[in-house]
Amino acid sequence: NHAKGSHHSAEIGFVNTCNGKLKGSQIGFVNAASSKVQGAQIGFINTAGGNLQGAQMGLVNTASGKTRGGQFGFVNTSGGDMQGGQVGFVNIGAKRIKGGQVGFINKSRKKITGTQIGFVNIADEIEGTPIGFLSIVRKGGYKAIEVSASEIFPINLAFKTGVRNFYTYVKGGYSPNSYNQFGLGGGLGSNIHLTRS
Repeated sequence: NHAKGSHHSAEIGFVNTCNGKLKGSQIGFVNAASSKVQGAQIGFINTAGGNLQGAQMGLVNTASGKTRGGQFGFVNTSGGDMQGGQVGFVNIGAKRIKGGQVGFINKSRKKITGTQIGFVNIADEIEGTPIGFLSIVRKGGYKAIEVSASEIFPINLAFKTGVRNFYTYVKGGYSPNSYNQFGLGGGLGSNIHLTRS
């Protein structure tokens, strides 16, 4: 199906394209609109050349402009500010995000107000909490290297990353006098401020 100009209805087919604004839905293998999308794109590959107001559900979802709604797929990308969420294996937001990202890899190139839940979370700045194995926050994030001692491993080195209220760490230990000389571990933690001082 191919439509020129503004299109107001549903397109159902293998390949659906709209050279203009789409108000309605596209359901097919490949769905593309060159301008704003108000509605839903459901298929294998979904692209909105402008703003997205609604939802994209498929393997690969891309919106070039602002997104208000959700993207649900294997790879989700939003080129503008986003209000809503991305759920998939890889989620990328180019600008500010108000909402959340849930996936294996989550990346926000600007500030995110909300939550990132995934194995790897990357954000320029976050007002909320990233929850995952490795969370890297450039502005206001928490990064620390800790040296410690214990009765089992007298020499320990840990790397902590995330935010102060929730961080994860990887820790290695060495004991010169035991049968198992090396140890490796990990965990999570939180810095709780009891008072200002």
